[in-house]
Amino acid sequence: MLNYSELIKRQRINEDGVKIPIAEILGKEIVVTGFDMRPSNMHKKDYLCLKFELDGEKHVVFTDSEIIKRECERFKDDMPFATTIIQKGRYYTFS
Repeated sequence: MLNYSELIKRQRINEDGVKIPIAEILGKEIVVTGFDMRPSNMHKKDYLCLKFELDGEKHVVFTDSEIIKRECERFKDDMPFATTIIQKGRYYTFS
């Protein structure tokens, strides 16, 4: 049996879009439509739920990338915007 917190998480993800791994969108143009900071059950810091559209479909990707978190906060008033997520060494960033 699921508990209430699991039901809420599942509903919120379905409302935001289909979950997709970050590796599947690297180098592809996406339209960032919003984001949420959510508490992590595994770590002390929050993680980012990035909401975006790819080929006209709504998706979400989860990441703890500090750089992408900062970029989302910095440009939150300019959303939606088109961008590409790239990997530079060990971190992800918008390009």
